Amino acid sequence: MYRGVGAFRALRSLAVVGAIGILVAACGGGTTTNQGTQLAADQTLRFPLNDDIGIFDPAFTNAAVDSAFTQNLFDGLLKFDKDMKIVPDIAESLPDVSSDGLTYTFKLRKDVKFSNGDKVTAKDFIYSWSRAAKLQGDYAAEVALVDGYKDVKAKKATTLSGMTAPDDYTLVVKLSEPGGPGGPSPKH
Repeated sequence: MYRGVGAFRALRSLAVVGAIGILVAACGGGTTTNQGTQLAADQTLRFPLNDDIGIFDPAFTNAAVDSAFTQNLFDGLLKFDKDMKIVPDIAESLPDVSSDGLTYTFKLRKDVKFSNGDKVTAKDFIYSWSRAAKLQGDYAAEVALVDGYKDVKAKKATTLSGMTAPDDYTLVVKLSEPGGPGGPSPKH
């Protein structure tokens, strides 16, 4: 993919989240595509659920059905494209990675907003990832390699010290050690 991909093991679950609507409904009659194909009047997207929905809070997601919903409800810094390559989502581009593979600098898009109209900033990622570390849900270990994780987990700190926001649209993530293939696995 690109240099430094190994450390994405620590960032993967919270950073790679898709951006697809769960339910798409069209009103009115059928539509004709530019290829001349007549579409059905009901344009509702449905997909099966194998279990009951548990929780939509990404910090506590633990069941496959909950993961499917959170991945469709929330955007992340990065996502997978149709070819399963990591591509930018809220990030403008793939991160700049330091030569030692420990520091990732993300530039964020300025046009991303929450459903209430507030702009998404680097501080929102710091809050969310720190909250996930603090609450210790099933996927908290995904941020275990971010500097400060052990202190947040032990309740000695409330924010991951390895995450900084030099400005509203720059997020810097410093890892305590390399992760992924060739590096240590997160320990929690």
